[in-house]
Parts: sequence; structure tokens; C-alpha cells
Amino acid sequence: LTIALIDVNDFKTVNDTYGHAAGDAMLTMIGTILRDVHEITAYRIGGDEFALLLPNEDAESIAVRIRKKVAGSKLQFGDQKLSTSISIGVSRRVDGESIHSMLCRADDALYEAKDARRQHLQSVQPV
Repeated sequence: LTIALIDVNDFKTVNDTYGHAAGDAMLTMIGTILRDVHEITAYRIGGDEFALLLPNEDAESIAVRIRKKVAGSKLQFGDQKLSTSISIGVSRRVDGESIHSMLCRADDALYEAKDARRQHLQSVQPV
């Protein structure tokens, strides 16, 4: 099992600049992109965060493909074309590891990705 956590970069700025309707439209756009990736199961887990269940063998390449698809998409909102990027933290489960531990590692990887730079993927392996 591999989990990826996604956070929309600068989402608060979209809401503050264009309003919550624009933020909702952006989340819908990202949700549509995720829905169209047939290898994953995606969940919105709150605010501007999503969790993905991915196959182990292609997890990083799928996550990179999603990141690039989001970055290349434009949202037409009124007379504005809005774009965004995402940061992704990826964690693979090892035998005997709790789901909680795996999620904590994915969350740590997500924050590393956000700290490293926007629109970044960070994958962590268990120690």
C-alpha cells in the first residue's frame, strides 16, 4: 500500500483574492483530475487536502503525473484564468507498520515537499 497526501499550494490566496466560489471551483477541478486517474483511489480529507491510495509499483510516477496535470490546468473563473500547483508527500507501508505511522510519514513528507519548494513531490521510506 502506498499513500500520497496532496496539499494545494497557496489555496488561501485563491479564496482571499477571488472568493470561496473560486476556491470551490479549483477544488472541483483538482477532484476531476484525480477522478480521471484510474490507478488510484482519491479522497478529499478536508480543506484543500486530498489523500490517495496508489499501487506500490508506480506510486511516484503516478504522483508526478498528477502534479504535472494540475500545474498545466487552467480554471476559467469569470474573466480570470486561474492556475495552481500542488505539493505531494508519498509513503509506502512496510510489513507490520500501522496505518497511523504510515500517514504520519506521508504527512511529514508533504511538509518537506512544501518547505523544499512549491509544486514538489517528496517520497519517504521507513527507517
